[in-house]
Amino acid sequence: MKRVAHHTARWTLSLVFLTLVVIAIVTGAARISLPFVGAYRADIQDYLSQYLGNPVEIGSLELSWRGFGPRLVLEDVILVSGAEQAQDVHLHKILLDVNLLSSWMQDSWQINEMSIVGANLSVEYLGNNKYRVYGRQIDGASSNEATNLDVLGWLMQADMVALLESRVRFIYRQKSIDLEARELNIRAQNNSGLHRIRIDAAIPALSPDVLNVAMDFSGDRQQLLDSNGSFTAALSGADLQALSGLLPSLAPISVSGSAGLELFGKWSDESLQHLRVISRLSAFEVANKTTLKRWSSAG
Repeated sequence: MKRVAHHTARWTLSLVFLTLVVIAIVTGAARISLPFVGAYRADIQDYLSQYLGNPVEIGSLELSWRGFGPRLVLEDVILVSGAEQAQDVHLHKILLDVNLLSSWMQDSWQINEMSIVGANLSVEYLGNNKYRVYGRQIDGASSNEATNLDVLGWLMQADMVALLESRVRFIYRQKSIDLEARELNIRAQNNSGLHRIRIDAAIPALSPDVLNVAMDFSGDRQQLLDSNGSFTAALSGADLQALSGLLPSLAPISVSGSAGLELFGKWSDESLQHLRVISRLSAFEVANKTTLKRWSSAG
């Protein structure tokens, strides 16, 4: 019995030692190759262009180390719109955590995690459930020729993706809606047919506090409209007058005050199946401009 235990311990130690040696060799070889990463600029640009479905230009390229694997750091990245230069999407940084072993074995870039930092985007609603996503354009410029960037597609491509420290401008010209979300962070985890998205952002025009959204759903990555899922959203100190401006016209009724809002919902088959709203009103007032009648409730 002692001999069996001795041999087992010996083989275990040998296996651990061999594993450490392999890790050391792989790590050392990768570290030695760090200065030569610039030679792969064209390959990396081609990979990103295919991944994001849009031509990509990289300003600077570096390789750092994270745990046992390398991380590509791409700075001053431009997603070329193909239209006006003002509509190009400028990204401060893209971080790519590389699966080194898989990349070597498959002779192609294999990414475990992608983080897009400092994006500057405009999302325009065109009506009839159609949207256009493009780089932030000059105020008043036409967006008819802008390339539609598939941001949702980016978030669904890899197992772990993040859009961090970004700004997004939401536009609906027909309703004169123009909102900006700042310090926007979106984190997505995709595991087979299960998806999890977490969002937090500051929208100064609506509230001084941070909006938090959580979405969990299942479905094919390429058929998200057919997915089934649930969501929650929370926003404190919401300006009711500003929020009412996003809804269909209530004229001659006007609403003012602030509220803490929580929403819970479920959807399936392209339609909302359940919605629950919890609100905490403060200094709430409803006024009819025609009859000059008012109703208020000091919270």
